[in-house]
Amino acid sequence: MNVTLSVVEGANPQMVINRCGYATHHDRHATQLSFTRRLGSYSYPRFHLYVNSINENGIHCSLHLDMKQPTYVQGHAHSGEYSGPQVEKEVEKQIVSALVEK
Repeated sequence: MNVTLSVVEGANPQMVINRCGYATHHDRHATQLSFTRRLGSYSYPRFHLYVNSINENGIHCSLHLDMKQPTYVQGHAHSGEYSGPQVEKEVEKQIVSALVEK
């Protein structure tokens, strides 16, 4: 699911995403900046947020739910949900509510 995070001018994008409950994700294979939010004490399932671009309109991201660790055997096998009620609820409850001034 594509998400745009509105931010005030001069805000640090990483701090904005951290405020939403996401931690920086380090993946040696990744070419994009990404963040994750675990749903429990294990690494999976987790929400995974990729930053596509940052401009004056906000931080443009792609969000999905990783159900299990990817398996890379002759191709790309990924068990992720890119839409649906869980992803929509995450955007509404976790991300939007964190960015609304209280």
